[in-house]
Amino acid sequence: MSKLKVFGFIIWVASFANEALAQFPLFKDGDRVCFIGNSITMNGRYHNYIELFYATRFPERKIEFFNCGISGDVAGGMLARMNSDILRHKPNRAVLMVGMNDIGRSQYSKERASEPGIKDKQQAALNRYFNRVDSIVKILLDNNIPLILQTPSIYDQTAQLQTPANVGANDALGKCADFIKKLAVKYQLPVVDYWTVMNDVNKEIQNKNPSQTIVGQDRVHPDTQGHFIMAAEFLKTQQAPGKVSVFNINANKRKVKREEQCTISGIKNDNSGFSFSCLESSLPYPKLSKDFNPDSLISFTEDFNKEILQIRSLKRGSYILKIDSVIIGSYSAKQLKKGINLSALITTPQYLQSEKVLNLLVEYWGYIRKLRQVKYVEYQLMDEQMRQTPLTKENSRELIQKRMEKFKNQEKEYVDFYQRNFDEYLVNKLMENEILVKAKEVFDKVYRANKPESHYYRLIRVNE
Repeated sequence: MSKLKVFGFIIWVASFANEALAQFPLFKDGDRVCFIGNSITMNGRYHNYIELFYATRFPERKIEFFNCGISGDVAGGMLARMNSDILRHKPNRAVLMVGMNDIGRSQYSKERASEPGIKDKQQAALNRYFNRVDSIVKILLDNNIPLILQTPSIYDQTAQLQTPANVGANDALGKCADFIKKLAVKYQLPVVDYWTVMNDVNKEIQNKNPSQTIVGQDRVHPDTQGHFIMAAEFLKTQQAPGKVSVFNINANKRKVKREEQCTISGIKNDNSGFSFSCLESSLPYPKLSKDFNPDSLISFTEDFNKEILQIRSLKRGSYILKIDSVIIGSYSAKQLKKGINLSALITTPQYLQSEKVLNLLVEYWGYIRKLRQVKYVEYQLMDEQMRQTPLTKENSRELIQKRMEKFKNQEKEYVDFYQRNFDEYLVNKLMENEILVKAKEVFDKVYRANKPESHYYRLIRVNE
């Protein structure tokens, strides 16, 4: 399957999906969006990449994305923390993904294949999932919160990895995905289908390399590419705009032929070259890291990151492109007529500005991660009495030691894991208010740093 096909618009088999897409508007200024899920949401990055898109593509819209993921959580856990951890944010939009833990992946292990009644246990887990997810949807809708459903991501049961595969777990997630689509029909909700697109991409890359995967070595948690594919699928389903800007100018006539998401002024043309000023409405989407290729598995740049500069009617020859005082590159008149995608050039002033936005968001996400770690410990490792006991420097160690007593008979790796989380919790919990303040400060910086600036473009003809 080609990248274009993988990332092309999914042709839905059932008509309900088209109806759902029509009800999936872009987020607007002032929206408060809760992303509800398990570890793939809590420690994952797909919603961060969506937030980065909005911060660069719609700098005039200040949108708050709330990470409401808890590692190891299931639908029942989300119901239990609905008021204390989700509705407390007063969201006006919610995004739900659940299923990876609900299916009981260990029930699909090779060792349990011949266990008496295992098929019934597998089905019972699915039935619980169906009932509880329906209840989550009802609660959110009863609170007048528009909901976006997401199918689960995949469990990689096909890659040749050291971690043994629980064959059948991904098929169970496929049943969860089918249920989510039916639920979308029942409640007339939009749905993002990660399960299908991730299976398609995984199949294609494993046809070339059976040990490659977009999911980590544990077969559960998507890697950076996996999360990026999820973010792109979300934006595609939301029909997010693919253009940063387009500016098309006739140099000979000194006339703007086309301007999208930008304003062009001060056009000049003389014997030495051509110049103008441009104020764009958006910033290009930056690379997540220097070695990250957004187009290695999907056509992200073509579909979502086009910042097109076209200059027509230039004299033949080569031209040096300068933006402000920075030399960007050398291009022929033919190349400039066809158009250059500036978003692929990491030295432009607007790209460097988008990198600053990314760096600020990375700092912000770091604070959010600490806050979610507090909630993880409280919901997964503490009992109700501990949650209700105010934590102080004086009583903290005693409370944790009492709780660790209940884990002492488990395997050492789990005991060590719980202890590490409690140790981190003691630091983060006692600084929770301070972390909240710092997160808010950095978040506000993001929405000051993401405002596009006017830039001066000059094409200098090279004598040949």
